[in-house]
Amino acid sequence: MNDKNFNIKKIGLKEDDNPDFYKLISNHNVLISEWDRINKIILSLKIHKLCPFKSKTDISSILNNIGQLQIDYKKWENSVIKFLDKPKLIFEKEYNSEVSFLYFTERLSDIKINFSFNMNIIANNCILIQESYRSKVNFLIAIISASISTIGLIIAILTIFFG
Repeated sequence: MNDKNFNIKKIGLKEDDNPDFYKLISNHNVLISEWDRINKIILSLKIHKLCPFKSKTDISSILNNIGQLQIDYKKWENSVIKFLDKPKLIFEKEYNSEVSFLYFTERLSDIKINFSFNMNIIANNCILIQESYRSKVNFLIAIISASISTIGLIIAILTIFFG
């Protein structure tokens, strides 16, 4: 993701003068790293056909992690919205402050939109894993039911002919 290494020091926005903005960017970087970690776990999770129950604890852990990430994301998003409602940025004198102001506020807005999109992606990936788990559990139940029905049929036939 492009936002992961967003460097704002090259355009004259000093951290000492703009702690709120830098805090939003720093928090974004932490959250996007956590998003990346969780999404990698989701994408690497393999659910076995014959023993899907082993994956249940992994799925529960992923759901807990996503839940916490969503809470942290909402806090961050609300902070961004509050900042963008009344942005306060201080630039070095040698830079065009109007253009820089528009650039940074628009950039922060883009980061917020992209992160929202990423949160939708991770939610969809998690839904796909849950559906895969349910599907494999249902498949296992169907196999067991078919096996028991076949055994019952064999016993019934044997009972009819030899009973």
